Amino acid sequence: MKKVEKVLNKERKLIGDLVFKSVELTEEYKKEWNIYYTHNDFGMLYKNDQLVNDSLFRIGGMFSSKKEDSYSIILEQTESFYSDEIMEMSKNHIKPETTNKHLDNVTVIVDKNGIVKESFDSLSYPSLIGGLIYLFNNKCYNIETKEVICDIYRSVVSKDYIFIENQNSVYQITLKTGKYITHSK
Repeated sequence: MKKVEKVLNKERKLIGDLVFKSVELTEEYKKEWNIYYTHNDFGMLYKNDQLVNDSLFRIGGMFSSKKEDSYSIILEQTESFYSDEIMEMSKNHIKPETTNKHLDNVTVIVDKNGIVKESFDSLSYPSLIGGLIYLFNNKCYNIETKEVICDIYRSVVSKDYIFIENQNSVYQITLKTGKYITHSK
């Protein structure tokens, strides 16, 4: 089924040449996936006017991107299904013809080419620090290697490094490369 009726003349620059372009969804797709809101904040990712990722996205309140970096946090819209239990609990508040289909907001980190590098549960919020580094659930990660560098107790960010203290040492992590050294306490 066709999702997008047309690409709108509204865009937002994310990182590098990567652009979020607003789209209008087809009536058929909106009906099938129970999309009833009147505002249109869906979009797709383009680079140099070429579609680079055919998923639907939204810019959420936790949107994060630094123009000098190569990564951005946005919401990917994934086709999902409510459980029978949720549908039963909601039956007095929804239209009778409503199915359990819906679009779920999945927080993702995309690179400057529009490739999803990491996905998180819909209520999880990672934090981009810069370069290859992000923080999530009190841990520091390298986006490209997916390595957990260390647990976080306290941290300080400078232009080129993040310094993270944990129980036994201080990690000095280079933002652009993700390489690190440890200093004993």
